[in-house]
Amino acid sequence: MKQSLKQILSSQLILIPAIFLAACSSPFNSDKSTEYQIPWQSENGKYELQNVSIKSLSDPETLSSPLVRLFVTPAEENGSLAGPMAIGRFMTSTKGVRIPLDFVSLQGASIHAHFERVYEFDRAVGVDRYLTWPIQISIETEILSKQEQTNNAYFDGVRNAILILPYKDDTREGLPLSLNGGVLSHEHFHSIFDKLVMKRLSSAGLKVDRHISELAALEPVEVSIENKPGKTEPKVDSVEFNDFLVRAMNEGLADYWAWLQSNDTDFVGRSISGLRECRRLDKMFSHLPSASSLKPQVFIDAATRESEKLHVSWMHYQVGAQYARFFREISIAIHGEKPGFIERVELAQSLVAALHEFSQVAIQKYASEDIATDKIADLFVKNISPSRLSKKSCE
Repeated sequence: MKQSLKQILSSQLILIPAIFLAACSSPFNSDKSTEYQIPWQSENGKYELQNVSIKSLSDPETLSSPLVRLFVTPAEENGSLAGPMAIGRFMTSTKGVRIPLDFVSLQGASIHAHFERVYEFDRAVGVDRYLTWPIQISIETEILSKQEQTNNAYFDGVRNAILILPYKDDTREGLPLSLNGGVLSHEHFHSIFDKLVMKRLSSAGLKVDRHISELAALEPVEVSIENKPGKTEPKVDSVEFNDFLVRAMNEGLADYWAWLQSNDTDFVGRSISGLRECRRLDKMFSHLPSASSLKPQVFIDAATRESEKLHVSWMHYQVGAQYARFFREISIAIHGEKPGFIERVELAQSLVAALHEFSQVAIQKYASEDIATDKIADLFVKNISPSRLSKKSCE
């Protein structure tokens, strides 16, 4: 039965016509590649127009790829995004470079180029076998929220889909989210976390939300935290706290994975400048507090339920940033400021192994006791080869 995502996702997302693609048995039909002129990250970290080779984009006229099914504001059918075929419009230069003629074509080519690199990294790490390809990606997605209708992206675990909202930047200096490799890697990690952690929790009978993870939350202006002397720990059961902790981990580790993939410590700030300082990874991390210390910062008394919800959502990213910075810091302590591809793959493998173990811990404890805030960090370090550890990294 075909219906709009407005009906499916309740007051969260509404989508319009789309691009429908067919998957191939192999992500690359041949070793032949074609160059496309798209914004691409240079050595200085900035995005500049470059000629980038893509060999997985088998049908540029429909922006078809076995790695990505791309949609422009689609509808929903039988649990998946659906809509008419997209149209890719390109001109070919005298040197054989395909140049996009409209913004949809530019986004389509860029997304395919990034996800070709994403897939290659996943395959090197060994995590590709847990995922379903092609992944569905919606651009120019419209939502019903009164507060944010632009400048955000979501991962929907149930539909295996990344939903990217329209981009608006009054300064005209920001990088659209759909062209930002770090943002795409961040959202893609949510699919890894969903399969290795959230789906397993759900299969174990635990009530967890696998629908929506967003790129950024609005800073709640109505809520202030008062650390009054003698303030008691709020009455929060283990399920509510663990829901928060796992979501914060998901966001923080997605930022870390994006850094492993792109070596970009400021990928969020490139697109959303207002979040630069609270999300960039090259700032010193703060030690994570215990569950009892964290609860009064997260679960506060607010004037309205909506204010409380906004505050908790904002805190997902504040705590998540500490995870991301810690994982990057220990990575640098082990491999130096610029780990090579092999070192990044090793780090990603250690994280994947840690997530396997963490899911078992979470299943056992989720409903009965607070999960330790540093548990995932302990498991990550445990899965790093002892030969890679030194006194500096241990400190």
